[in-house]
Amino acid sequence: MVTIIDNIAQGLQTNFLSETESNTAPEIILEGHNVLFPAFVRQEVTTVDGEKKSVYRYFNVSIPYTGQDLTNYEKCKLQSYAALRKYFYGDWAVQNEQILKGTFSKHQYAVKQAFPKYEGETLPEVERFNQIFEEF
Repeated sequence: MVTIIDNIAQGLQTNFLSETESNTAPEIILEGHNVLFPAFVRQEVTTVDGEKKSVYRYFNVSIPYTGQDLTNYEKCKLQSYAALRKYFYGDWAVQNEQILKGTFSKHQYAVKQAFPKYEGETLPEVERFNQIFEEF
């Protein structure tokens, strides 16, 4: 039995990514100036000799730490949307292969759906600049 914790968006191609597998639920981890963010966490529960065992599968994405809220998964995901999109788009070779196959637009749409643009807080400096700009 597979319990989906976070769905992989339809059309999202993950064949070029390496998946992490662990016996414990993953956490967001701060390592120096980077954050290890577990994306698309899925739990697989199996029964072996009458004992239930859980295996978690996910993509452990290294993203830069820019002050994200590491205590809230969804908020961290929103605040890190650009770095997560970049990771899941793949490098230019992967994108080029998808373009040649005609699958890149579906993949791009799926990535954008999985990691929507963050419309949250703005920096006080930006707010102040916008106020000054409006005065002119």
